[in-house]
Amino acid sequence: MSAIAALNRIQGTLRFQSLRRSLCSTTTQAMADQQRTGSIATRESKQATRKAIKAGLQQMSQDVMAAESAAIARHILEAPFFSSSQNLGIYVHCARLREVDTSALLQAALASGKRCYVPVVEDKESNMKLLHLGE
Repeated sequence: MSAIAALNRIQGTLRFQSLRRSLCSTTTQAMADQQRTGSIATRESKQATRKAIKAGLQQMSQDVMAAESAAIARHILEAPFFSSSQNLGIYVHCARLREVDTSALLQAALASGKRCYVPVVEDKESNMKLLHLGE
């Protein structure tokens, strides 16, 4: 890895850490608002939090997104609950929506014989069902 690429990766990670702190603060504030003012403020706080998260994700580079996805996958794959589980509910990520890449988790789960279920939206009201991934 070149020095410039390493520097870019470090800067991306630092931006992500700053974004993570900011989002945690926003979420904490939303929870406090909910306790103080009720459901209308809660709805507005949730909308503001979602908007902040979406904006933050759009600012992240592909390299940072990939590194964070790999770190999340590593953490889950090493967790006792993962190795002891027989069933797994997991979404199939959508890169366009800047979601965590779950493909490594899904591959590991299927390779270890776990029964995997993915959510599928059924209708315009966003009702969902879980679809079993067969062999």
